[in-house]
Amino acid sequence: MISKTVGYCNRATRTLIGLEVHRSKRDVRHWLSTYNIETVIDVGANAGQFADWILTIFPTAQIFCFEPLPDCVQKLKEKASRRTTMHVFPFACGETSRQTLFYESAFSPSSSLLQMGDLHKSLYPSSAATTAITVEERKLDEVLATHVLRGEILLKLDVQGAELRVLAGAQEVCKRSRLAICEVNFTPLYRGQAGFEELCRTFKVFGLIFAGMLSQTLDIESGQPLFGDAIFRRDTDS
Repeated sequence: MISKTVGYCNRATRTLIGLEVHRSKRDVRHWLSTYNIETVIDVGANAGQFADWILTIFPTAQIFCFEPLPDCVQKLKEKASRRTTMHVFPFACGETSRQTLFYESAFSPSSSLLQMGDLHKSLYPSSAATTAITVEERKLDEVLATHVLRGEILLKLDVQGAELRVLAGAQEVCKRSRLAICEVNFTPLYRGQAGFEELCRTFKVFGLIFAGMLSQTLDIESGQPLFGDAIFRRDTDS
């Protein structure tokens, strides 16, 4: 979407689009590195910004990138040509396997299976123009069923309000994941989006408990929290 997790959204980008990002005093990578992550599943990979960042923490991990936008898929494939552990899937992830509409934004990270709300358009007019395109929607569990997911798994979702739709088709992946990083909205930015509390309840069903925010973006005028990157973790005894 507009923001990225602290550490892989650079200062120039934040300044350009007018974001307020709160940094922790200690780099979050130190904490994440205490987990033995060997598989990363990147849903809503865009051009690979998160992949680049997470592989600085887990450089030997295999990473499965899901992204439906053709231009972004091409950039991901170029990166994958230099990384044998990166796999690219040109799909939107959802609750079923079918062709579906996808709303491509002028600012590609704001693209979504859901239509953009009026508040989003007013806050970020440069991303307001959208084009409906047809993409392949696939269930994450079905796509990954033929792949070996080794070691502990980190699931990342950056799908602009369509999180519940993705999770409905990723129940087996969720049950196996040690960590999940999920962009969450605190105010309505997409039509029919998942709410933060509903996401917390859904992750908890899979044994993943809300563990805090990696970053948070505020309305630059009012200071109201708009969205952020939440982390969920599975306790070792769960």
